Amino acid sequence: MYEFATSNKIIFGRGSFESLKEETKNIGKKALIVTGKKFLKESGLKERLEGILTSNKIEWVYFDGIPSDPEVGLVDEGRRIAKENRCDFVIGIGGGSSIDVAKAIAVLFDKPLKTIEYIGKVKIGRKGIPCIAIPTTSGTGSEVTKNSVLTDPERRAKRSLRENVVLPDIAVVDPLLTLTLPPDLTAWTGLDALVQAIESYVSRGANPLTDPIALQASILILKNLLTAVKDGNNIEAREAMSTGSMMAGIALANARLGAVHGLAHPLGINYGIHHGLICGVLLPSVMRFNMPVAEEKYANIYRAIEPSGYQLSHKECALKLLEIIENLLDSLNIPRKLSDFGIKEEDLENIALQSQSSESLKANPRQATPEDLIAIMRDIL
Repeated sequence: MYEFATSNKIIFGRGSFESLKEETKNIGKKALIVTGKKFLKESGLKERLEGILTSNKIEWVYFDGIPSDPEVGLVDEGRRIAKENRCDFVIGIGGGSSIDVAKAIAVLFDKPLKTIEYIGKVKIGRKGIPCIAIPTTSGTGSEVTKNSVLTDPERRAKRSLRENVVLPDIAVVDPLLTLTLPPDLTAWTGLDALVQAIESYVSRGANPLTDPIALQASILILKNLLTAVKDGNNIEAREAMSTGSMMAGIALANARLGAVHGLAHPLGINYGIHHGLICGVLLPSVMRFNMPVAEEKYANIYRAIEPSGYQLSHKECALKLLEIIENLLDSLNIPRKLSDFGIKEEDLENIALQSQSSESLKANPRQATPEDLIAIMRDIL
């Protein structure tokens, strides 16, 4: 048995940002705009967004400065600001962190308990107020996922608010908004999307609905990530990355992920490494570990990129896919060793233990014990 859910409405395409003129006409009278530290202003989107809201006689309040890996308490602060200002809908615009915070504020707007109580404890129930998600990166796919990833500072762990009601009501995905994303963030967020596509394709939760979505996402990202990094103004590559990222988000939300994400969360928090970057570093080693059970699906990805692969065995194709990914990492100047980030042999056991509660790890196609995880990390130490 499986289920499938995604955002109520997805608007995709170049210039789709302007669809907000229509989409915000009847959604509410006052918006809480959740965003990062400076991108909205520097990109010119601030004036464009405010102009659209003004034309619809909508007021707004900003909740900005959202950092990477936002803590749970930020959602409580956002909920307070939204209530005090009588906001009746939320706009999350930026990277995955801003959108995750926006989704959590919207869904928990009128709930009585602190945010932490709804993470794996109390059921959310009905949604608080509507949420519009507008990504400006091609990475997390948060605009189409039913989870909000937040950092619990007491446990020093990433935890997810995860229910279908967390899904945004409207996702507006405009590839033009990603044109100014710098090369390093294009690479790192793109690697996050690639890992999400591949992990959801081979996940224990993969199903007939998610498989073609995850496969196509993998193809789009593998074919276009390097071009998007090297030539940020290449709109065709940017559009393909936006499509791939969104599709990967849909797939992971319904099939879950794997050991890369299980390990990436504690590594990212403990060593301050960008999530997409550490996902890219981990991917080859996790793929080698998963080969005995995921070989055929890895082969499918390779054959979709290189039709001559149909003349080769599953194993040969899977190894060629691994080679393509390792070459891509090198072309993107991604460090290949965990020691490059200050991680030592004596740290591995603690990281492996921290990953044990991860829902992503539980979905990995091959069961991974703490000893297996240590070996995966040691392979790239």
